[in-house]
Amino acid sequence: VYPEDVIVHGSDYAPDGVNNLGYFRRMDSLVDTTEMAGNCSEAQPGVGKNEMYPCVNDQEAYGYSILGQASGEAQRVSLTVDRIDEPDVRDFPRAAAHMNASITVSNLVPGTEYVLYRWDLPTVDSAVPAFTPNGTVPTGNEEGEYASSAYTSAVSFTAAGTTELRRDPQTITSSGATYYRCVEAE
Repeated sequence: VYPEDVIVHGSDYAPDGVNNLGYFRRMDSLVDTTEMAGNCSEAQPGVGKNEMYPCVNDQEAYGYSILGQASGEAQRVSLTVDRIDEPDVRDFPRAAAHMNASITVSNLVPGTEYVLYRWDLPTVDSAVPAFTPNGTVPTGNEEGEYASSAYTSAVSFTAAGTTELRRDPQTITSSGATYYRCVEAE
């Protein structure tokens, strides 16, 4: 990560409204301390007023990279959860949140059978979220790697249209990491 790298993040309150093209911020503009006297000092309380001020702790922070976990044959998957807040399980002794997930799969071919896979990575301990796949989540599906992996669940469905909305009956824990992939059934 370099200071001039740009991160894009979204929320339902993006300045461009329903287009929700996201916020574009330089990495060096996100760093702050737990006192929140830097980047986050301009954040205002209340929904819709502080989403453009994500704070990255100057001592330790976790993030995701889209690069490296995508397979060219996987369908586009997006995730929505039913909470806009998450307890800080690292700095304060709070229990992790259990979030209900809705998964939207797009670019489907109607009448084609697909499999939606889920992988869960547990927390390393109560203070460190498990954000590293460590080989648990396959990076590709050559020779059926998804089906032979240690996935948490696999749901088969036949696409009725080009987009499918699935509600996951199992919650996602905020102190862990959950990955979804959807591929055409073999």
